[in-house]
Amino acid sequence: AEAKKAEEEKKSAEAKKAEEEKDAAELKKAEEDKKASELKKAEDAKKAAEQKKADDEKKAAEATKAQEEKKAADVKKAEEDKKAAEAKKAEEEKKAADVKKAEEDKNAAEAKKAEEEKNAAELKKAEEDKKAAEQKKADDE
Repeated sequence: AEAKKAEEEKKSAEAKKAEEEKDAAELKKAEEDKKASELKKAEDAKKAAEQKKADDEKKAAEATKAQEEKKAADVKKAEEDKKAAEAKKAEEEKKAADVKKAEEDKNAAEAKKAEEEKNAAELKKAEEDKKAAEQKKADDE
């Protein structure tokens, strides 16, 4: 009976020990799973933060580039507008100068013609006066 009782106690102790080892193993596994899960969560959060930072930097770089391109385009347009305005002004000044010169040439030509007509008329009158004087002299004689 004692041997039987000792056998049962031994079995009971082994069963209890096995149960405790099983519980300890399950607890250890649960803790390891929790740690692994937390580590993965932390890594995912880190990756997401890095991705967001990269995206933000890319967006900022694109915005800066767009601003610089707009500035360059504005500067180019301003220069082209200035050139066009200067060309238009030069064209208008040339037209005005051409009109003024044409006007002066016309006036000079008219003045020259009037002078020539006056000279011709004076010459003609002088010749007629001379003829008349000669005729009168001849008549008197």
